[in-house]
Amino acid sequence: MNTLRLTFGCILLCAAIAAAAPETIYLKSGKTYTGTIVKADEKELTIETTAGVLSFPWRSLDERTVRKHNEELWKEMKAEEFRQKGYVEYKGKWMTPQTKQVL
Repeated sequence: MNTLRLTFGCILLCAAIAAAAPETIYLKSGKTYTGTIVKADEKELTIETTAGVLSFPWRSLDERTVRKHNEELWKEMKAEEFRQKGYVEYKGKWMTPQTKQVL
């Protein structure tokens, strides 16, 4: 019984430490900020830093940060990038229109 309590307590402690661990976010401008993510909604990502609480629209964040914290938006951004290059999506893969015709 005591072993179970100790194990459960360790799990809770590890989860609390991981949740409070500082993260680095990257902006498209090249700037980085380190702190604790306090909110991530459909509009923006909010991080608490030593300089205060800062909020950034998703479109201002570097691909690494978007992918880590908003996978769905990252997929949309990648799809738009491929479309702008003239690629088409076929069976979940991006390719040139010529390649799609061959398939």
